[in-house]
Parts: sequence; C-alpha cells; structure tokens
Amino acid sequence: MRRKQPLPPNRAPLPLMPSLTSPPPLPPALMMLLVTDGGTQIRRSGPSPLLAACRGGHAATAALLLRRGAKVDVEGGSELLAAAQPQVVDELLAAVPDLSAHLGPALLAAAAANRGEVVAALLRHGADSTFRGGMALQEAAFRSHLEVMEVLLTADRARLQKCGAVAAALNWARCFGRVEVLRLLVESPIEV
Repeated sequence: MRRKQPLPPNRAPLPLMPSLTSPPPLPPALMMLLVTDGGTQIRRSGPSPLLAACRGGHAATAALLLRRGAKVDVEGGSELLAAAQPQVVDELLAAVPDLSAHLGPALLAAAAANRGEVVAALLRHGADSTFRGGMALQEAAFRSHLEVMEVLLTADRARLQKCGAVAAALNWARCFGRVEVLRLLVESPIEV
C-alpha cells in the first residue's frame, strides 16, 4: 500500500488586507481593456466595461474609464439609464454633457429601480419630473417606492399636481392596495 506523503507547510506570506479607504483593485479583464487599444479585440459581446461600472455603481471605475476615452452611448444613454449611484450620474454628465438629453428616461428608470439618491441627482442636473406625464411618480407609486416618491414630491409638487401625476399615483395606490403610498399622498400638503 502506498503511503501518503505529508504536505509541505505553506511558507508563502499571507497577503495583507487592503486598506478600507483605498479603492479595490480593478479586475484583470478591466485592466486588459485599459492597457490595450480600447478592448475592440478582447470583448466580443456583452455590456461594455463602462456600462458594467455604471450598473454596479462603481463611480471611480466609471471616471477612470471616461478619462481613458471609453465609448459612451450618447444616442441611447444606456450608461445614464443604468447608473446605480449618484456619483456615477455626476461623472457621466460632467464628462459627456450631451447625455442630458436622456435625463427623463433615466429618471423613469431610477424611479422604477427604487434609487432615490439617483433620482435626486438627476433632478439636480435638470431632469423634468413631469416627463411623460409624471410617469416616474406613477411608477414609484405602483411599486411602493416611498423614498423615490418623497424625493419627487419634494422637488416639484406643483408641477406634478398640475400634470395629473399625483391623481394617477393615487389611482394606482387605490387600485393595488398600496396603503403606505396612499398615506404619503394624502398626508402630503398637495391638494388632490
């Protein structure tokens, strides 16, 4: 019978834990994209690294990619639509001012995804809360996203009331039994 040899002790030092204040290192695939000619020969399909950084809320990575000349979807605004953090919104709009044409759809996407801070950042950059008849407020009411509703109502109560978005949100809340939404809309100082 064959005897098992004891394993040699691991003499390699343990890696030090990275500082919590320093940003995490970039993944190797992302480093390859930054080092090469922009990734046209490496990435065959799937989301771009910039879109993945925006969707993941990695503002520092998005800023780095934008500084390195990452291609931005100016026609569709997909990076702005996918922004998961307000810092990502700030970086995108500072680097590519033409993305401001997509503030309305981005506001609607952020309201549907329950991203209150992103909604506030988009409103700060000039997004229209009455886009498509106040659909962002209606979507937030339908999905019971109270924080998003509070941000939208605080930003532009009068215009949302005037365009009928508040009445529509009330109807959604009544129809689907969203008690918290009803309470928020009724207790807010908006005449309905």
